[in-house]
Amino acid sequence: MFRVEELDREGAAAYEEALRERKAWLDERGLHMWRSEHLTVAGMIARYTQVAEGDPCNQLPPSQRAPARYANPEFYGAFEGADVVGGFALLEEDPRYWPGSLGDRAFYFHKVGVRPRFAGRGYADRMLEWVKDFAARRGKDFVRLDYDGGRAYLRAMYLRHGFEDAGTATTPEGKELVLAEYRTASVPPRARAEACSVPPPRTS
Repeated sequence: MFRVEELDREGAAAYEEALRERKAWLDERGLHMWRSEHLTVAGMIARYTQVAEGDPCNQLPPSQRAPARYANPEFYGAFEGADVVGGFALLEEDPRYWPGSLGDRAFYFHKVGVRPRFAGRGYADRMLEWVKDFAARRGKDFVRLDYDGGRAYLRAMYLRHGFEDAGTATTPEGKELVLAEYRTASVPPRARAEACSVPPPRTS
C-alpha cells in the first residue's frame, strides 16, 4: 500500500540512493538535471540553509555569508510496502528562489525523485497529491516549486495538478527555472515573482 512518511536516518539513506539512481537514469539519456553533491541529505541541508540576508540569489562565497536564518528542510519517503520508491524535500521558506515570499504560509517542494524501476506507475503524481493535502491540513496557502521549463513532461505534470506559473528564477550556475505555485485556499492573486538575479555593479 502506498504511503508517505517523514524519513529517519536509515530512510534518508534510501532516499539518497533513489535520487542517485534517478540521476544516473537521466544522465544516460542526456537529460542532465542534478549535481551529485546536491543529492545527499547533508548537501541539501547546506544548499537550502546557506542563503544569507542581503544575498537572495546565494551568489556570495560561504566565507561572506551571514549565518543561516532558515529552518532545515524535512525529508519524506514514498513507500510501496517495504520499498522506498522515491521521496522529496519540504521547506517552509525558500529565500533562494522566492525571496519576496518570506512569511507566506507555504511549503516549498524540492528534489522529488522516483527510482527508475518504479517509474511509469504514477508515484510522482501521488507524492504531489499527498503534499497538496498535507499542506492544506497544515494550514498552508501554497505549495511552491521550481523546475526546468524545457522539460515538457515536468510542466505537463505540474499543470495537471493545478500549479500556475509565478515567475522565473536563476540558479547560481546561471540556469533559468520556472517558479510555480498551487493554491490550497482562496487567497488573493499575488504579483508575479520577479526573476532572482544579481544587479549589475555600480559604475562611478
